[in-house]
Formats: sequence, C-alpha cells, structure tokens
Amino acid sequence: MRKKLFGVLVLSLLAMLTFIGTVHADSAKLVNPANGHSYQRFDNALAWDAAKNSCTNLGAHLATVTSQSEKDWIYQNVYIVAPRPGGNNTYLGGIKNNGVWQWITGETFNNTDWCSGEPNGNTDIAYLSMVSYSAPICFNDLNAAGDQYIYLCEWEAPAQPVLSVTPSNQAVSKDAGTTTFSVSNTGTGTMSWTAAVTSTGSWLTITSGASGTDSGTINCSFPANTSTSSRTATVRVTATGATNSPVDVTVTQAPAQPVLSVTPSNQAVVKDAGTTTFGVSNTGTGTM
Repeated sequence: MRKKLFGVLVLSLLAMLTFIGTVHADSAKLVNPANGHSYQRFDNALAWDAAKNSCTNLGAHLATVTSQSEKDWIYQNVYIVAPRPGGNNTYLGGIKNNGVWQWITGETFNNTDWCSGEPNGNTDIAYLSMVSYSAPICFNDLNAAGDQYIYLCEWEAPAQPVLSVTPSNQAVSKDAGTTTFSVSNTGTGTMSWTAAVTSTGSWLTITSGASGTDSGTINCSFPANTSTSSRTATVRVTATGATNSPVDVTVTQAPAQPVLSVTPSNQAVVKDAGTTTFGVSNTGTGTM
C-alpha cells in the first residue's frame, strides 16, 4: 500500500513539473519598427474586461491588429503557441457590441482572418482573441465574459514633433521694412519653440513671435541698407526634442544702389576766358 501511494505521489509530482515546464513568462516589451508601437504579452490569465483595464493602467490598450504585417510581426516576436496559461487564446482589443465588431481604439474593424468556423457565437456581445495551433494566427470570438486568457497590450508610438519653418529665405529690398516666417509642427504631440537672430545679423530685429507652441509667425523688421553690398541675417528656430531642430532661416537684403547725376548736361559760355560749373550728386542710395 505504501509503495502504491509513493508511486502515485511520484507521478503527481512529475505531472506538476511537466505543467510548470510549459508555463511561459510575460514577453519582453518590444517595439515594432514598422509602426513604432510597442507590444507586450502578459501570461497572467484574466477576463477580457480585467485584461483591458490592466493594459489601460500601463498606459496601453489591448492590442488592435489591423494589418497583415502587424499580425506577422506579433506572431514572430511576442506570440507563443500552446500550451500556455488559460489555453490557446490571447485576448485582443476587439469587442462585439450589439452584434457589431469594433476595435476599442476606434480603428476600422475589417478583419477577415477568422479561424475556420469562426465567428460562431450568436450573442450580441463577444470578445476577440487570436489563436494559433501552429501557424498562421487566426481570430476567434469568445462569448463568455468571465473566461480568462492571457492578453496582449499595445502602446502607441510616442509623440514626435517635427519642426518646420518656411520659407527658408526672405529676399527683401534695400529699403527699411518687415518680413515674416511661419513655424509649424508637422509631427505629433506638442512642440514649444523659440526664435533668435544670430550674432551675424544684428541689423535684423524680431519684433514679435520670438516663441510659441506648435504653429506661429515670426515677425522681423530691418532698417535700410546703406551699404553697396547685400547682407544676410540668420534666424535660428529651436524646438527641444523635435525632429529637424534647430532650423536656420535667412533674410537677405539687397544692397544700396548709388545713382550718378551730373547737371546741367551742357554749359554754354561766352567767347572770353572764364569759369563754369557742373553739379554732381548721388540720387540713389549708399555712398558714391
């Protein structure tokens, strides 16, 4: 009797060790280079609502798999084939409400990769999972709200502002005047920026728009150019953390243009010795 009991205990222990050997740890949090999103599989089996809340608490959402390339990347990097906790389903962020499937992010739900015979639920509410007994991944509808499975969280790509300043150069006349540059954020997230004239353009002044958030206008003023050479001033726009920062734009001012005038065009004088004069002047700008 003791030998029989001992044998049963040994078999039970071996069964437990076999089960433990198939338990997977959570996956690493990995970035999909194709879309910049991060994904992580969690192997503590939960009901769909609890899994959804778990992802939300991490700043993520249950994964929404909206393209073949995304599905392939998940399969190759963060998916595991059975056996694993809770069976062969992995919860995703798809839910059927009033008979209509939708992604929890509001993305268009156009899934056609259902497993054979799926979806087979006839309830108004169901929950989406992905399944793979070997390959490839396919989708399954689960009708019981309390069923517990592992789940996949997805983090959106971090916001990345992109600094844009236009035009790259403003060509202005020799006369005193004003000009402008437009600043915009062509990326995502919020972008704070500042603008300043570099030391080589002390003749140019920023009168307004020396700082802003996302979009704005830099207003500049300048005096007349009295030199016979053109001159260029640089405005540097800086947005810390933004792609393309800093951006240098320029104002190029035309040179002064002297104009020679001599009057009169002719002096008529008498036959006797004497003197006469002509007047010379610069009727343009600059020094002549």
